[in-house]
Amino acid sequence: AEQVGEFGERDRAMIRLARNTRAVALEARAAASEAQPIGRALDRAADAQDAAVTAMRARPVDALAAREAEERSLDLLKEAKQLAEGLQQQAREEKAARRRMALIESYRLLAQKQVAARQDTLPLTEIKPLKHRQIVEARRLGNVQNEIRIGLDELEQSTSEIVESKIFSYVHQLMDEWCGEVTEALWEGDVGV
Repeated sequence: AEQVGEFGERDRAMIRLARNTRAVALEARAAASEAQPIGRALDRAADAQDAAVTAMRARPVDALAAREAEERSLDLLKEAKQLAEGLQQQAREEKAARRRMALIESYRLLAQKQVAARQDTLPLTEIKPLKHRQIVEARRLGNVQNEIRIGLDELEQSTSEIVESKIFSYVHQLMDEWCGEVTEALWEGDVGV
């Protein structure tokens, strides 16, 4: 391939590669500031590819310079790939952290609602027997408890980590059973649960 005639096609292929490399570098720089190192590595790779083309078109062909420029380009492309993979991993970790925070916030809101429902139920436990007004209040609290149950179910269905984790799934099953029992009892006017 180091003969003059054999470089004719390689230089055109290297020109296409350099053009594509510069286009990807431009996209990387436009994507986000975190991608700037990727863009710089790709720009340097494209410069090395241009140097390889120049060496291939020299008369006589500078085969050693062409090979070195190609190898430098390959090294820089590998570096850009590693940087991109690192950025992808970081993005995945940040997304997972955001999902965890959203999940924590959802649980926190449901826990607040549960605490409020319990606090509203406690005064009813001191009244024996419940009068019509307290029975209506107990049923309303049963509806609140059912909303919590539905919220937990929706959270479980929308979060693959819960469905995939046996312990989370088991805990959700227990919470669903408890919520169901409390809901039924409150609807029946039984506040002793």
